[in-house]
Amino acid sequence: MPLKIAIVPVTPLQQNCSLLWDDETMVGAICDPGGDIGRLSDAISEAGFTLEKVLLTHGHLDHAGAAGEIECRRSAQRQCFAKTGRCCAAA
Repeated sequence: MPLKIAIVPVTPLQQNCSLLWDDETMVGAICDPGGDIGRLSDAISEAGFTLEKVLLTHGHLDHAGAAGEIECRRSAQRQCFAKTGRCCAAA
């Protein structure tokens, strides 16, 4: 399974958002989509994979700000890795 990754800096603070996908199945995830939904959507389309998961390391706005919108646009499911589930509800 060849895993691909692309880093997309988002928002004026240039936080790293990661795109990860399997190059054979062309199914993937986005990690910490803090903002710039258009830029992220374009990057996913350019990579050519189907977004299945939105991964959040925590619920701060700079990491989760675009999570809800990208979930709706791409019919993806959210998965949160914070110690509490609050980031899943907050973003």
